[in-house]
Amino acid sequence: MTEKIQAIMLLMDGFEDAEAIIVLDFLRRMELNVKTVSCTGSKLLHSYWDVSMQADLLLSELGDLLFDGVILVGGPKNSSAIEQSPLIIDYIARHDNAGKVVAAVCSAPAKVLGWQHLLKGRNYVCSSGLQETVDATEGTFVDQTVVVSGNLITCKGLGHCFEFGAAIVRALGCDLAATKTQHEHIYCAPEQLSFLQ
Repeated sequence: MTEKIQAIMLLMDGFEDAEAIIVLDFLRRMELNVKTVSCTGSKLLHSYWDVSMQADLLLSELGDLLFDGVILVGGPKNSSAIEQSPLIIDYIARHDNAGKVVAAVCSAPAKVLGWQHLLKGRNYVCSSGLQETVDATEGTFVDQTVVVSGNLITCKGLGHCFEFGAAIVRALGCDLAATKTQHEHIYCAPEQLSFLQ
């Protein structure tokens, strides 16, 4: 792994197909080197809708390496499996403690970050209703499509993954004008998004 990898997406079986692909598509359009990482013992993963996907790397290959960003997508089975793994939670926490970007969408902000005390009092959003499962002392739920709170980026769900991708690339240092142009090209007017002002 001599190439510079800016971000990784941690996946288990049952990950939400479109959330993963939309975010990967946006980041790679912006020429970021983002890799998919299987947190199982196999690079072959099966999505929420049983689509097979080959991950780029295994979590076991990464050791103590930290990246500029770590991304979590939803899918009930995926989020639950990540939340129940002390190894993965520790890996996410080490990124967070180092000030790296931690980005989570749909069920992951609540079921992974909220349940494992990784929100740290910051603002967040998650898929509708799941905020009720997170202790109010863990973080502050904000009913927006995408919430940027320090190094934490959270997104409500699949329908807002283009905004989510734009927020991640901005946090990773991509050019503002290029991000706006790409966002407008593939989704909607970027002036609607506060983090692109």
